[in-house]
Amino acid sequence: MKCLFKKKSNKGTSFYLFGKKIFHFGIKTSKLIENLLKEFDGLRGIVYASLDPKDLKPARGILRDIQLSSLKILKEIDKVCKEHKLTYWIDYGTLIGAVRHKGFIPWDDDIDICMIRDDYERFVEIFNKNNTDTNLKAIFFKDHIGEILIKVVHTDIPNLVFVDIFPVDYCYKQMDDEEKIIFSERLKKLSSTHIKLFKNYTSQDDYRESFIKLRNENIKEIIPNDNAKPSLFYGLEFYHKEPTFNCFDWDTIFPLKSINFEGIDFPCVNDEDIYLTMVFGDYMQLPNRLHFHNNVANIDVQKMLIIKRYLKN
Repeated sequence: MKCLFKKKSNKGTSFYLFGKKIFHFGIKTSKLIENLLKEFDGLRGIVYASLDPKDLKPARGILRDIQLSSLKILKEIDKVCKEHKLTYWIDYGTLIGAVRHKGFIPWDDDIDICMIRDDYERFVEIFNKNNTDTNLKAIFFKDHIGEILIKVVHTDIPNLVFVDIFPVDYCYKQMDDEEKIIFSERLKKLSSTHIKLFKNYTSQDDYRESFIKLRNENIKEIIPNDNAKPSLFYGLEFYHKEPTFNCFDWDTIFPLKSINFEGIDFPCVNDEDIYLTMVFGDYMQLPNRLHFHNNVANIDVQKMLIIKRYLKN
């Protein structure tokens, strides 16, 4: 059977994809789109089910250069953090890459790390005073919808080569999985509501501090005993909205251990399997959609040269 074929009748012409009618002259365009999406979703499912992400080849060309430039930034961050006893760990897609590919996810184009709040608040000043790579700068970055995070950027190409740093807060509230889900949903609502107010703040520092105040006003902690361990959750100023779980047991994250990423050992969470499952579900499979920060086809030659020269220095 042909993959795509048409059949004519006295009622018009119908088009079939893998034996299923997807279009008939005369029906509304919206119905065509709906049918096409259903068919391509099915085809995507077949393709994804037959692929093992671990077998995918690493990136090549300028995307690989961007990855290696970001890795160079991470190595500088690692050096400064070790020198000044700041705790961080690789996270999100970077952690998946380490577990699944021993390096970057083939289509990934940045690096993500997390820090406990106390070190996070100290990081920008410490890094900018002590890093030895004059191309780099740590900044508090606010995006167009009001979310804030730290970025360590290459100052000549800040939108192409960078490492994202996310804050992690904690509270002395012990929760089972169901309570974690409820707690996560509550924090998501707090964050999304507050972010809409960002235009009311003239000072970015005041806006950042407002999230700390929001956290303190809305999270009532249980007074801990001597053996209590806190629960950890993502900072409200850049609250990841897709995961079911945004709250984790202390023992899932700490004590940190090492994991190999692109041939170098970096800190990672204590139980990466439980953690990644809570955040991504079946993280060993391809995702439903691939996320890119940059369209590498649109990078001009001048920026390519900056990236290549940065790698050679």
